[in-house]
Amino acid sequence: MDRERRIAIVGAGAGGLAAAWHLQELGYRYVTVMERGPDVGGLCDAISIDGKPYELGAALLSWEYRHVFGFLRRYEMETTTVAPFYLLDRAGGKVLPLTFLMDGRDKLELAAAVARYFVELARYADEVGGPGFRNLEATDLCQPFGDWLDANGMSALKDQLVIPVTCYGYGRLSEIPAAYALKYLNLGNFTTSLYISGVEALGQNPDWPRKIVQGMHGLMANIAGDLTDLRTDCTIERIDRDLPGPHPIRIRSRTGAQALRDEEFDVLIVACKQDPQTLAGLPMALDPDETALFAPVTSGNFFTMVCDAEGIGYGLYCNIVEGNALSLPSSGVPIFMGRLWEGSPVLNVYAEADAGVTEEAVLPQMLAALQRMNITVGRVHTVRRWRYFPHAPSQALADGFYRKYEAAQGRHATYYAGSVACFECVEDSIEYAVDLVQRLF
Repeated sequence: MDRERRIAIVGAGAGGLAAAWHLQELGYRYVTVMERGPDVGGLCDAISIDGKPYELGAALLSWEYRHVFGFLRRYEMETTTVAPFYLLDRAGGKVLPLTFLMDGRDKLELAAAVARYFVELARYADEVGGPGFRNLEATDLCQPFGDWLDANGMSALKDQLVIPVTCYGYGRLSEIPAAYALKYLNLGNFTTSLYISGVEALGQNPDWPRKIVQGMHGLMANIAGDLTDLRTDCTIERIDRDLPGPHPIRIRSRTGAQALRDEEFDVLIVACKQDPQTLAGLPMALDPDETALFAPVTSGNFFTMVCDAEGIGYGLYCNIVEGNALSLPSSGVPIFMGRLWEGSPVLNVYAEADAGVTEEAVLPQMLAALQRMNITVGRVHTVRRWRYFPHAPSQALADGFYRKYEAAQGRHATYYAGSVACFECVEDSIEYAVDLVQRLF
């Protein structure tokens, strides 16, 4: 391939940065990354308090994050264990062990369901086990994950899997399509989840998952530091495609207070979110097939609050119990929270809310819920709203969303990367970006 081609990448999240980094590794000399925001990383964002990173988005690593760990070794970055996991009763703030989820459950039935899940992972390895979903054919994986578990004799797992799925922002088991859940809860993540429960049942602190001492955002900053042409605060005013002549792409942009400039490129990689809201703000005319492809993509309305708080100890707390019974919280009520660093007064609090709810509207709901848990909040450092986990709903998957997505790669000299291509997870975004570069460049 021609290493002199000029390549523009829109978006400096994990996927965009990984694509640019690997293109440079392959010898491409003219790779330009354009990021609208003031910093890189996308959802891998953090704020620093007393020299410690407090992640606003991605934070935890399982042992199967081979691309992430490859970058960590390259930049000599360290990982460490995370706080112990607990359940928290929203009615009063009683702390419960994870074993509460197994109280009264048939242990043989649970063991059989675990074994069955491993069998199903092996069965669908070709469809959900590689980068993205280009081999996805099984229509039964388009149904909601909870229905799929019921249909395949694994209902006993549902309470256990609420934590890695719902508490981490990927929606209710009755909503997330099974294909996404299986890709996410792969061999590494599923066994990590089992390991956490098993080790903590023995009264021990698990070695997994792990967190990056310098933070996930610190890793993204290191990757960005290796790029030769990275532009933050970059406003794109126009993208033209299919131009005659040697360079089919022209982008008009302004970086910071600099003057507008027009530049020509040979290839465009769109690595920002490919949901209707984001694409509506991207000044690029989509063709009818692209418009129809991305129209059904939907996201959750997720919030992270970082605050100083008293009344809760060092730990990661899943707020899925109320009145000593398993119960998922309503819109705007925290579903997960944690002290990320031992000895710190800072608490990260996460909540999902109905569509359209803003930071201003959700903050009093979050504070009131914490008060009911006997947690006293002092200073609120930040509240961040995310359009989290962009994905194709069940019907769009059944209609061949990913077959059409892969068919769109390269049309109009345009390629797509980022979480829509695979799953809202740093490792998956990097894996897909690397595969895209290796396959098509």
